Amino acid sequence: MKKTILILSFLSTIVTIWSQNENFGLWYEMDLQKEVGKWTIGSDLEIRSLGLSHMERASWQLTGDYELKSWWQLGAGVTGMFVYDHKYAYNQPRLRFFIKNKFEKKLSRFKLEWKEKIRWTFKNETLRLKEDGEIDHYRVNPDLTAISSFEVKYDIPKSKLSPWVSVDAFLKLNDPEVRSFENWRTTLGVDYKVNKAIRLSIFGLKNSQLDSEDSYGIWAAGVLMRYRL
Repeated sequence: MKKTILILSFLSTIVTIWSQNENFGLWYEMDLQKEVGKWTIGSDLEIRSLGLSHMERASWQLTGDYELKSWWQLGAGVTGMFVYDHKYAYNQPRLRFFIKNKFEKKLSRFKLEWKEKIRWTFKNETLRLKEDGEIDHYRVNPDLTAISSFEVKYDIPKSKLSPWVSVDAFLKLNDPEVRSFENWRTTLGVDYKVNKAIRLSIFGLKNSQLDSEDSYGIWAAGVLMRYRL
């Protein structure tokens, strides 16, 4: 227990120092899940900020996943969010819909996960007003993006810790000016099993692009609490 506290204190100090950098993000997330037969219903609250002071995004998400096979799930969801518009200095409401395909495979103590997701993001532009009163439209709205994700997790024997690494690739599908992946994200994290219902995850990540819509900093650290009802 003392070692765990020391490690968490060390990580907290590192995060506090890094968070003074405007390119460093902090993510906080809480996820509730309930299994109903072959369905898993989820509700997710998340806040993303740059540094310690400025909130960049607040969102609430509702999801439903259906287990076709023990290794194959199909899912869909909707996300409501407020995203800070730096150009016009206001919190812009957005609505996002997505569908996803997830495959899982266990190899001894390793767990492999591959996900494909397509999402539609609708942005409210009504307050993006130019000096002449005209609306400053986005080049593409709604935004259509495909996300490919791959994750490897290891279950340490006789331990409540499970380290993992993931890679995500973001590709805009309806923007003619973007012909390659917009952003690559690499994440390192560790899960801690508090009990059968609660699992904590601490992670750090790096984005390849700062100006990507999903970046919120080149570097970011975060914590996720997942609770199974």
